[in-house]
Amino acid sequence: MSNPHQTDEVGQANAAESPQGKRPDETPHSEKNAEHGFRALMDALPDAVLVHRNGKIAYANHAAASMHGFSSAAELVGTNSFDLVHPDERDSSIQRVRDVQERRASAPFRERRLLRRDGSVFLAEVAGVEVTWEGNSAIAAIATDVSEKRQLLAELAQRDRLASMGLLAASVAHEVNNPITYVLLNLERLRADLPSIGGALSRLKDDLESELGVEKTNRLFARSGVQKALLTIDMLAQRADTATDGARQVGRIARDLTAFARVENDERAGVDVNSLLEKVLDLAANELRFRATVEKDLGPIQAITANQGRLSQVFLNLLVNAAHAIDEGAPERNRVHIRTWQSGAEVFVSISDTGHGIAPENLPRLFDPFFTTKQKGQGSGLGLSICRDILGSHGGSIDVKSQLGKGSEFILRLPIGNSDDRPTPNPVSSRSHTYEEKKARVLVVDDEETLRATLQVLLEEHFDVTLVESGKHAFEVLQSDRTFDAILCDLMMPEVSGMAVHAWVAHNAPELLDAMVFMTGGAFTKHAAEFLESVPNKHIEKPFDVTDLRNVLQSVARRRRKKAKS
Repeated sequence: MSNPHQTDEVGQANAAESPQGKRPDETPHSEKNAEHGFRALMDALPDAVLVHRNGKIAYANHAAASMHGFSSAAELVGTNSFDLVHPDERDSSIQRVRDVQERRASAPFRERRLLRRDGSVFLAEVAGVEVTWEGNSAIAAIATDVSEKRQLLAELAQRDRLASMGLLAASVAHEVNNPITYVLLNLERLRADLPSIGGALSRLKDDLESELGVEKTNRLFARSGVQKALLTIDMLAQRADTATDGARQVGRIARDLTAFARVENDERAGVDVNSLLEKVLDLAANELRFRATVEKDLGPIQAITANQGRLSQVFLNLLVNAAHAIDEGAPERNRVHIRTWQSGAEVFVSISDTGHGIAPENLPRLFDPFFTTKQKGQGSGLGLSICRDILGSHGGSIDVKSQLGKGSEFILRLPIGNSDDRPTPNPVSSRSHTYEEKKARVLVVDDEETLRATLQVLLEEHFDVTLVESGKHAFEVLQSDRTFDAILCDLMMPEVSGMAVHAWVAHNAPELLDAMVFMTGGAFTKHAAEFLESVPNKHIEKPFDVTDLRNVLQSVARRRRKKAKS
């Protein structure tokens, strides 16, 4: 039986504990149950919850510990809550807490850069609300890690921008290639004509010397300016050579830009890594030339199976990063070294520089999204992360070695893949100068007036040339005349494209299908690229060498004539 006096004593003791009948340091059973239930609920949440008071963490749930890289929530209790916030955002976070305390209102979700225990950065959406914790006012912060979400969105946006840039670059290249083609063709013709002009003047001088004598001929030539013209012809030829080289370089750059036109899809084919590096080096030349001397050691390697546009993006990003790691002004004292080699079924690419190097504490985070060692506003922190993802999607990887003050080396590993894949062949190039005695008939279809006129001048010596300015006009000509030995047709034209001309010929004059040769300044649409891969017809890329063009046309004409005789 219970002792009534004992019960009274306990009751009196409880009544004396506090005005509410409890000691200040004890919680009624129901409140303890409520707190226990609250903690259990918080620990079950997937979002991080931190309760901090006076700048110190009073409570953390399991998700908070995991998000910040701690093994248990207890390790967080008692630490400075703002040590978990990126240094650049601590002041604004402190002010946000003060605003909540002063207004006694919640703070909506905002993106914040937070820190893990190892110092790595991640992006989170953080909200705050004033709460009562253990009888005192406190701030509860709720955080959701959105790094993967933001990375995915950033990558999608980056791909969208790259796709747009690729299409724009290819479109610009296509427009540039038309004028650069006729500039180059005319320069080549000028270079070929100058010696004949000089030879004609020399023969004229010899004839005049026989008739008038040397002294009188020299006076006549000096007075008329012919003597000076003879002396400058060689100089003019050299200038024409220089201009031709410049035009060819512009053409190569425009052609290389089209490599980025297929970034938006994941189509893969055989890629010659060494050749692709050469093209990307041309694109990065302006960034490199004032900072470093480029050294190349491109070893014998097999073609790999890859998306050329995305691989170009990786190489360009690393080369530009290497350039930016070196201060301008002393290219003779700095180096950017590109090396390739093959080991077994893998190809390796090394891109190293003699730049500033990377601090050891930054190396583990170098490929993290949004992490950058560049000054604020100079980098998004996505470039290396995207490079890693692109290489990973190809079954490859990227590693880095660096010493502060001495430079960095990025080593890329790529599997060879399907050995049946071969690099996309370059347009046919031949130097044979043997032509049929009888001129072959060639129909030229191109919407660029100047290019048509240039082609007529350059081809009419060897071919019977007919010019039309559109696909529609070509239909009209071919309706009544199907005796052409070759049809040279621009692939990308307004209204009626070269593809449409091919389709019309296939339906209305199939005997002329094998006569078609396509000119292209960059097949920058997926449809155009697929078309060129699907048809057996030859194509030649602008700007082209006139000798190559003549040989392609003559080869087609010769084959058709031989076929007609058999």
